[in-house]
Amino acid sequence: MSDGGVERRPAPEIEETNYIEPEPEPVRDREPQPRVQSPDPSPNDNLERNQVVSTEQMCQQVECETKLRDKCKGTTCNRYECPPGCFDRPGKVVGTGHYDMKSSICRAAIHAGVIQNESGGYLDVMPVNKRRQYSGSYQNSITSESLSNPTGGKAFRVFAVI
Repeated sequence: MSDGGVERRPAPEIEETNYIEPEPEPVRDREPQPRVQSPDPSPNDNLERNQVVSTEQMCQQVECETKLRDKCKGTTCNRYECPPGCFDRPGKVVGTGHYDMKSSICRAAIHAGVIQNESGGYLDVMPVNKRRQYSGSYQNSITSESLSNPTGGKAFRVFAVI
């Protein structure tokens, strides 16, 4: 047929316009049920899968002189990385076992035997209520000071990261 002498034909089909829609996925009759897991791991479970592989992302690097009172303002105070060589650096240590917040984090950790002076390392800090008295001592080549009736603040304990 012609329309005013012009013959009209449909456009030829090419690969781009010959698209076939995929089949829709079948509708499920019910929702998938969660798997039941026992609360206690069996001996065959891989218990190492929960181990921390890298501690770098979860700690704060501190200097030898850094006091806990300076690092604990408005932040989580738990894991720190101390550099090697803090034995020869300034930084007061007050107490034994429980350290005053004015104490150097790294030097308190060496005093407690949690890290070694030569290698430095990671340690966990647990803030605790202040003590009425802090007893000084000489441990691991560091002398800590005694203090009675400190004003304000809290105390802290140091632990090795295993």
